[in-house]
Amino acid sequence: MVVGTVVALVSSHWAMQVLIGLIPKDMTGGMPYLNDLGLNVRVFMFALGIAALATALFSLTPAFRLSTLDVREGMAEGGRGSAGKVWTRIGSKLVILELTTAMVLLVGAGLLGKSFYRLLQVDAGFETNRLITMRVTAPRAGIPMPTRPVRPTSRSSRNIDMLTAHPR
Repeated sequence: MVVGTVVALVSSHWAMQVLIGLIPKDMTGGMPYLNDLGLNVRVFMFALGIAALATALFSLTPAFRLSTLDVREGMAEGGRGSAGKVWTRIGSKLVILELTTAMVLLVGAGLLGKSFYRLLQVDAGFETNRLITMRVTAPRAGIPMPTRPVRPTSRSSRNIDMLTAHPR
């Protein structure tokens, strides 16, 4: 299980790098939070801890069960079920726990996918055809903060009026 966790974490890191590479470079300038996107050490350690705990629970429990069995007595009786009632109950509860966890994860993934699909279908409230966006930046050094709101200059107002008057 631990090896599978490490393989999954490495492949998820690779997949994140591929997905980040698909974003155009001019878009990533406006998204500084994508620069540090990657696997966090805390996430990596948490995943390894959960994998170690699951490995201990699902592999040491049957091993402990086998150490307490009287194999010779079970072979003498010729019975197949010499595990005992307690260990049979524990084994069935572990199976129920695994199936329940799998169902919760499947339902959660389905709801997440449905929510994402619905989010893509939401009307933005404005027409995105012939929409022009612009980014205005100014150097931060040497510019005092204004005490009152700054109004656009007449030149920038004229430029905006020209753009809205002559759409492509």
